[in-house]
Amino acid sequence: MVNPAVKPFELFDEFMGPQFNPYTKQHYVVLPEYKAEVAEFNTTIIHNPDRFLVLLQTGDEVLDYREALNKYHHCQLRIEAGGDHSFMGYASHLQTVSQFLQLP
Repeated sequence: MVNPAVKPFELFDEFMGPQFNPYTKQHYVVLPEYKAEVAEFNTTIIHNPDRFLVLLQTGDEVLDYREALNKYHHCQLRIEAGGDHSFMGYASHLQTVSQFLQLP
């Protein structure tokens, strides 16, 4: 995961209603019940921390990296000072990601 939202359902209120994805050019609607549906997947314990690689940058202006650090502290973590929500320099981590995914 890259700069993950720990509780994404808490962000839903600001996106309720009609939305547009500029990348796919699709229109869609975020309904109130989606918030509760996503919240059902929230866990307090990561049962298989070996299945997670979490990349965090402390300069993320959208999400507080410390929330992800707290939730995923038993997982493989790569924390960089600075950066932003887009995860600056992501390409420099591709080898780490490939190794984690056991890609050839």
